[in-house]
Amino acid sequence: YSYDVIIGPDYRLPYVETFDGGASKIWTFANTSYYASFDVADHAEYGDDSTRVDPVSGTGLVYADFSSSWITAGSSATMTSYRIDLAKAVAPVLSFQVYLIPGCDVIVKPQISVEGGEFTDLMTVNAGDGEASGWKLFSCDLSDYAGKKYVNIRFYGGFTSKRAAAIIDEIRLVEYPAVTNIEVEYDTEACTATLKWADPSTEYAEVTGYEGIVNGESVGMVEMPWIFKAEDYKVSYVMAVKALYGDIAAPESNPVTISVPRPVVTEFTIDEHVLSIVQNAPQGVHEVIVKKYLGTDPLYKAPQLITYDDITYEVTGIAEGAYRDNVSLASVNLSETIREVGTRHLQGVPTLWQSLSEVVSRRLDRVRLPDARLLQRSRLFPRLYPRLLKTHLRALTRTVSENVRQEWKMITLMQKVSLQSISVLQVWKTSCLMKRSLWSILT
Repeated sequence: YSYDVIIGPDYRLPYVETFDGGASKIWTFANTSYYASFDVADHAEYGDDSTRVDPVSGTGLVYADFSSSWITAGSSATMTSYRIDLAKAVAPVLSFQVYLIPGCDVIVKPQISVEGGEFTDLMTVNAGDGEASGWKLFSCDLSDYAGKKYVNIRFYGGFTSKRAAAIIDEIRLVEYPAVTNIEVEYDTEACTATLKWADPSTEYAEVTGYEGIVNGESVGMVEMPWIFKAEDYKVSYVMAVKALYGDIAAPESNPVTISVPRPVVTEFTIDEHVLSIVQNAPQGVHEVIVKKYLGTDPLYKAPQLITYDDITYEVTGIAEGAYRDNVSLASVNLSETIREVGTRHLQGVPTLWQSLSEVVSRRLDRVRLPDARLLQRSRLFPRLYPRLLKTHLRALTRTVSENVRQEWKMITLMQKVSLQSISVLQVWKTSCLMKRSLWSILT
């Protein structure tokens, strides 16, 4: 008989045939030799010694025995399914078990017919290729046939010369769902992206693992959630996941493009400087301050611009203790961009302080201030004397050596202290008072 005259609804997925207790689906059997046809049984036998083969599981299988000597070489047998509806299928996969018999030349070929068309081979299994006798799972991705109104599946078994049997079990045509709806969470401090998705397992297809795909290349087995460590956060990665169902792999998930955000950096080291990023800088402005100088160059010049991680920063300040205890420094030249200087930034730099002390002492010894008692009686005292003090400070700044000139520029910034509050007695102390005031400013 032919399946063409069978009347009834098409089978829908999942399509499962285990042959337990007989065939649960409608099959059409055909053969080219009366003595070799597919039969459903609780076990198979083949060869002169009637080697027994039990089902993969359960109580049934199907087989065609070609081992009888009266079966002519080239004989074959087929079994064809009734119509299977793939109209709503997305990623159908045909899987089946074949019993391998080393040394034989029996072949098993799953074939497909689309909506009554000609049968075409899906693959060819050589049952004699195994190193040892036993069951082996094979599968065919039928995603190209998804959406078809119906298909028919046919299994072909045959041999050429070395006799044995074509033994088949556990035929399944089911959806092996792909991973969908991947969600991504970023950890900027760890420079990682965490990918999460739902388990796509079904009643007939249980996920046993996942394969990770990065930029089209497999990175091996991954777990869910998949924590991906980016080697370079400046580039994007195209990532996908493939669900594995035992030896069957589902199609890749839709790709997701991830770009791990730039890690939050508040401090970095470059060119012998430890630099701190100014956090309250205006939008689009990148500024740093020198937190620590690690170099040993005695003639130090502070940088104006520093480029780190493709970002150019302007050096705008010197932190407290930036040059502390750096005994190699003999000269500190601050750049024009420096706007803030922390206290005690030169503490513990004996060579530099010795040169500064000599310059300051020589200049203060030449300072001659007007008699304070005379100025006290002048109406111009509240305005004149502070101006004189400022004049002497500016003159002092101009006489400092070129190598430390920028350091002394900070004195002008510090002159915002109201000099008009100086008492007559403080003024009268002249150079001694100025020495102590200058040292207190600088230290």
